[in-house]
Amino acid sequence: MELLKWEGEDISPDHDGSITKSIIVSGEQYNCPSENAPVTVHAVGSHNGRVFYDQELTFLLGEGAEHYLPEGVDRAIRRINKGEKCRITLKGSRFTFGKDAPADFNLPPSAELVYTIFLKNFEKVKASWELTDEEKVQEAEKIRLRGNEFLKQGKLKLALNKYLSVVNLLEYTYFGKA
Repeated sequence: MELLKWEGEDISPDHDGSITKSIIVSGEQYNCPSENAPVTVHAVGSHNGRVFYDQELTFLLGEGAEHYLPEGVDRAIRRINKGEKCRITLKGSRFTFGKDAPADFNLPPSAELVYTIFLKNFEKVKASWELTDEEKVQEAEKIRLRGNEFLKQGKLKLALNKYLSVVNLLEYTYFGKA
């Protein structure tokens, strides 16, 4: 038997192959970060075998764009276990840089990108169902203020994602009688 082609697990939201993941080294099973969790990763990005990005960084999950990571990497990290090293392949324009790649990277529009990600560590944040209504409101206020910062800086996509996080967090919160 001969293996002719290997494609990783399709972890894209629409299951269209735009984000695929192949594990290189397994990590702690069922131990993935969630939105807004502080993560520490080592990320190496390449296009056609040429490395254009090699950084170790710590950031809040959902804010990878602040460190020149495409949205697909940010989304993929939510599916990576602590201590895991994997290869993430991004295709199309939605989860790559599209037409907006940083000039220093010298990438063509909507270039297929391959990232090797090592999730070194992350801080657990409580899921919304683990928070009291008061804690949800406090957390939502922090996220909203961060969204406001991005809005003032003209980072509209990051601001929108923060505001959507607030909506999701407060969706089932009881505020008492009106």
